[in-house]
Amino acid sequence: MRISNAILYFICVDNQPFTTIQCKGFRHLMKELAPLYKIPDKDTIKKRLDEKYDVMVQVFKQKLSAASYVTITTDIWTETTSSKSYLGVTVHFITNELRKLESGNIEIVELPERTENHIRCILLSALMKWNIDINKVVAVVTNNESTMVNAVTQTFGQDKHILCFAHTINLVVENSINNCEGLGSVIDQVRKVVKFVKNSVYVTNKLHQRQIDLGTPENENKKLILDSESRWSSTFYMIERFIELWNVVNEVLYMKHEIPGAPTAEDLDTLKEILDLLRPLEFVTQECSTDKYLAISKMIPLISCIMIEYNKMTQTKQLSRKLKQVILEELEKRLGRTEFVRSASLATILDPRFKNIHFQNAQAMSDAMYLLRDTINKLSNASSSGESDTEQEKSKYDLWIHHRLLANMPKDEDDEALKDELSLYLASPLATLKDNPLEKWESTRTLYPTLYKVAIKYLSIVATSVPADSLFSKTGLAGVRSRNQLADKRLHKLLFLNSVDPEYWFQ
Repeated sequence: MRISNAILYFICVDNQPFTTIQCKGFRHLMKELAPLYKIPDKDTIKKRLDEKYDVMVQVFKQKLSAASYVTITTDIWTETTSSKSYLGVTVHFITNELRKLESGNIEIVELPERTENHIRCILLSALMKWNIDINKVVAVVTNNESTMVNAVTQTFGQDKHILCFAHTINLVVENSINNCEGLGSVIDQVRKVVKFVKNSVYVTNKLHQRQIDLGTPENENKKLILDSESRWSSTFYMIERFIELWNVVNEVLYMKHEIPGAPTAEDLDTLKEILDLLRPLEFVTQECSTDKYLAISKMIPLISCIMIEYNKMTQTKQLSRKLKQVILEELEKRLGRTEFVRSASLATILDPRFKNIHFQNAQAMSDAMYLLRDTINKLSNASSSGESDTEQEKSKYDLWIHHRLLANMPKDEDDEALKDELSLYLASPLATLKDNPLEKWESTRTLYPTLYKVAIKYLSIVATSVPADSLFSKTGLAGVRSRNQLADKRLHKLLFLNSVDPEYWFQ
């Protein structure tokens, strides 16, 4: 049973076709590892997948029902080979027992009609299927497609809709590159050289050999990168590698007259400044995809750091000065009001790593502080009036609470201010960027019991639909097989099993 479960885990997590178990190499491996084990056939593995799905869904639903708040990310993806469109739904919530954020791909449905009403019906059906109370949904993250935005706002309300931060950053870069006159021709010049090299085995080999002649180890030898229309960051990497290998490229191509029209020294300086301008946005793009999710509390700090970085930069070339202006205009247009987004501002303040240090707009910070204090007062009044306080009832007796209060007590505040949880929290030292904000809150929940409840709500919100995008890329892997195409009825099962934490598999 354990071996069969491990094989099923391998198929689901690594997006392998069921036919893997029939492959000669896999059978040889299993014979070496477990000679007496009888490998199940394809139909048996499919049956085990159905059974595993049913069991794990029940466990997941129990945790989901116990969660106080839920964030949903959703997106539409079109399968290029079959032209089928799918709507995917990913759910995120904080578990009560461990205080960590969990995620699960709860639904993927073929979308025959790309209409607002049809999307709404699918979203509501998914909530009903997974027993998710719509009032628990604190945020829904989508890209900026109008149909999707309208469907979500009509279903959940305008205040709960969040535009995907990763999609927005992509739009900032793409529009900046397209709207900066003259930039396209400079990038095309680089692209032309890269294509020439890649289309010539002779030139590619010469570049390779020249790097070795200059002392570059064989395993560190690098190639030029050709960008892709679907990913702006590939253009960044193309320019970066071109500049990095320029001396070798110049020696092999231009000094030996392989192709005419060598970039001038000024062209290279311009490319370097362009690269510097794109680097902060590339960093944010990576930040959005490095972790399993990007917490919404990171949005305002990242925007703040971007603006600080650009204000420090000095451009000497006309084209790079123009690009900087266009980027700043795009950032202001698409992200300039982020500090006034309630969920983003409250989550940032309640993140022990950031608090209020990154706010640039005094009015936005004032509004967020007022809302926080008002929320705390309402929760405190509800507790004092005799309403149930589940979290406090669950808290264990801890005499060290008095030590923690003294250790975190501001030295220059009066007694009245010390009674204010928010003031006490803001006066305490910032956590490090490596700290887990949920773990930090768990360790200080007795210090700020009321603020803790508010923090759990807003720190459960994610800022991107990257998990949904990841779902669709996995759909491409799982749904299209040259020898074994999965039926749609099992596709959502496979992707759910792929998405949950390993603990669900081996508990």
